[in-house]
Amino acid sequence: MHRFPLVSIIIPVFNAERYLRETINSALAQTWPAIEILIIDDGSTDNSFEIANEFTNANIKVFIQGNKGASAARNYGLKYAKGDYIQFLDADDLLSTDKIELQMTVLNNNCDLIALCDTAYFDDGTEPYQSKSIKEWYNADWDDPVDFLLKLYMGSEIMAGYGGMIQTNSWLTPRQLIDKAGLWNEFKCPDDDGEFFCRVILASKGLRYAKGINYYRKYNSGTSLSGQKTREALQNSLRAVDLKYNYLKARTIMQLLTGYLQSIIGTLA
Repeated sequence: MHRFPLVSIIIPVFNAERYLRETINSALAQTWPAIEILIIDDGSTDNSFEIANEFTNANIKVFIQGNKGASAARNYGLKYAKGDYIQFLDADDLLSTDKIELQMTVLNNNCDLIALCDTAYFDDGTEPYQSKSIKEWYNADWDDPVDFLLKLYMGSEIMAGYGGMIQTNSWLTPRQLIDKAGLWNEFKCPDDDGEFFCRVILASKGLRYAKGINYYRKYNSGTSLSGQKTREALQNSLRAVDLKYNYLKARTIMQLLTGYLQSIIGTLA
């Protein structure tokens, strides 16, 4: 492996002309020396595609597809990504300049681990970099993926002090883990990232925390996918919950069976 493994930054775009230049510049400002940027326009009807094309060079590629949703756009990017590590970045969000470098440092070329960072939430129309990140319980190293996911999903009502949401940009993922876990499910869902990263985390041997920052834009109008309350969005959210439950159930049963078989083998030895 090269001294500086390549990181592919995949940016799905749909009608993001107001924010896209700032987001791309956030990716270009990364202090990690080996990056490529793949911008996938998901059938925008504004000037997003033209804006993205302003940045095209040897390390920045722009693609276009019919409107299929962010998950399909991320899969499109993965098809052409050459990096050993993948950074997903939504077209209206930003990263601290050291985000990728800090996460690459804690991963230390270990492709069995996934990295996460802090998130700072800012309201649309306000200055993002003045927002402060909040220290969450999950901002730590974890060696038990199942325990981590159970604490994340249970919520404070069941397990006091736990629960919450980890936004897509917070992660830095070895491509090897994505290949093992499988591509994004291409359904328009507020929790498409939760379902995807559930599989990726279960495919890993643990998580590593770094102090970089993901700046996540919040909208008061409910125009983002995460704010939608359509029948399709709600149905797909239930589907995502069901899928995550089944992934964890299968993993837990396998761990119990493995432990049981090991105990039998130990008795017979």
